[in-house]
Amino acid sequence: MLLFFRVGLLGMAAFAAARDDAALEPGEASPEFVTVTKVDTEKGLLVYRYHHMIPVHQEYFREEGGKHVKHTIVRHICEQVEVTIAIKEARLYDAKGRRVAARGWERLAAGTTILKSADGNKVHPRYLRAVRDDILILVLPTREPEIIGEVILPTK
Repeated sequence: MLLFFRVGLLGMAAFAAARDDAALEPGEASPEFVTVTKVDTEKGLLVYRYHHMIPVHQEYFREEGGKHVKHTIVRHICEQVEVTIAIKEARLYDAKGRRVAARGWERLAAGTTILKSADGNKVHPRYLRAVRDDILILVLPTREPEIIGEVILPTK
C-alpha cells in the first residue's frame, strides 16, 4: 500500500513538473517587485532598481579518509541592478488591469515599490490578488535578441 502511495506522489510530481515546463500563456510569467529610484518626466526617463541573485561556485578541500577531497558549494550573492527606461516605451496599469493615464507617472516617486511584468504583457489576475489595490504595474515591451555577429561553421 505504501508503495502505491509513493508511486502516486511521484506521478503527481512528474505531472506538475511537466505542466510547469509547458509554455506559459501571456501574462502568466511571475512578475517582480522593483523600486523606483528616479523619475525624470522632463527627459522622459524612469530609473528602477531590482535585486538579482548571482550564483558563485566556491571550491574547497576537506580531508576524508586520509585523502584530500575537493568539494564545490554554491553561494548566492544578491546584487542590486539599476535600469533606466524611456517612459514612452512603457505602459502603466493599476491593480484592476486598467491602463493608467499619462498623468499617472506623477504618482511615481523615488522609493515607490511597483510590480513589473516579466513578459511584456499585463500581469495575470492570480498575481494581482496578492497585492494592494493602489499598486502600479509597469509593463515594458519585450525585445527580440539582437544578432551582433554571425559565425559560419565549416562543412565537412
